[in-house]
Amino acid sequence: MAENPREHRYFTGNPPEDNRSQFERDRDRVLHSGYFRRLSGVSQVASAADGDHFHNRLSHTLEVAQISRRMAEHLAKSSEVSKELLPNADVAETAALAHDLGHPPFGHVGGSAIEGFVNARTGGTDGFEGNAQSFRVVVRLTRREDDFGGLDLTRASLAAIVKYPWLGGSENALSIGKYGAYETEKEVYEDAMECVLGVANRSVEAEIMDWADDIAYSIHDVYDFYRAGKIPLARLARDPMEWAPIFERLKHEDPDALRNAAVELRDDLHLVPSTEFNGGASHRARMRQLSSYLISMFILKSTKLVDPSENNGDFLAIDERARLKVALLKKLVWHFVIEDQALAAQQVGQRQCLKKILAATWVDMKRERQIILPLSHRELLESGSPPGRVLADFLSNLTERQALALYRRLVGLQEGSIMDVITI
Repeated sequence: MAENPREHRYFTGNPPEDNRSQFERDRDRVLHSGYFRRLSGVSQVASAADGDHFHNRLSHTLEVAQISRRMAEHLAKSSEVSKELLPNADVAETAALAHDLGHPPFGHVGGSAIEGFVNARTGGTDGFEGNAQSFRVVVRLTRREDDFGGLDLTRASLAAIVKYPWLGGSENALSIGKYGAYETEKEVYEDAMECVLGVANRSVEAEIMDWADDIAYSIHDVYDFYRAGKIPLARLARDPMEWAPIFERLKHEDPDALRNAAVELRDDLHLVPSTEFNGGASHRARMRQLSSYLISMFILKSTKLVDPSENNGDFLAIDERARLKVALLKKLVWHFVIEDQALAAQQVGQRQCLKKILAATWVDMKRERQIILPLSHRELLESGSPPGRVLADFLSNLTERQALALYRRLVGLQEGSIMDVITI
């Protein structure tokens, strides 16, 4: 039987299957990596140290993976398209499990700090991008063989991780500010993308992962901050005027379509308790029911699989009203939480922490004997990886606890321990 090109691995070709399919092996490789476990110490929105009741990057990732898998299964069973267009549930889940592996400490603050510092020192244009870093993690930074880095995932799984199908430094990257891979991974990226249908913009599993990410973010983060008293869902469900500042953040959308979507969304929020969240059984049950209802609505009633040649290169036809509802929910988090004064003040300290580590590590990298950079990253330098790329690798691999501990050690606030060795 001819080898399925989607199952091909860049380094080892297509090794014999064990009790698992090639795509099941991909999922397991991501799940057992140190980079995956690290996500429990990285923020989703609230700091990973702010409490046990907020989503961190790991719990968010697990929920994206669950939604991705169920969406892929549903579309594979219910869609009337040719067989080669159908998604594979294991590939969709693998993409979701891997999509945030390169997410830096302190979220967007961390990403912008690393990008700005590295580009300023190297004159580059792809100093750091979270999606490209995730691709680099599975292609190069993880280690399961002596002869090559990465997890040696199949073409299909690698292509599914690529949310933005262009390289850093490209015209799209410069205009949008996001991209799927660095130049250092160009060869593997191009090999993986060969398995994507010529008419398609991305793989079907990449589209599923992207939509599942938006669904999880919009629902679960709103739930977290309603419980914390930051998002007034009860008022939003009752009073149309409460949406005015949210509409202001979506000026680029058609105003009539946005208003209609908001009216429907207020109806969807009928399960929200009429008072602030009190932690009681009734309130908890109603919010769980609301989450389940919204996820089901966005998957079952709002998402169809179509031939990309008939849909501008996209596999998913997402109902426009559903897309706007998700956009509105995401902007609630930005308006009431991310741009809140308390979080903004916290971010000032986070930036100072990362700037100190970046500057100290950059100096350390020029020493004959590094004292900050771990052995794994010194090996990257010795093998010829660009210094700016290695610096971004090191900073983006830290958990937030590790970053704060290293900062305190560097400025003399805490001695640390001889056992403080950073490894992934």
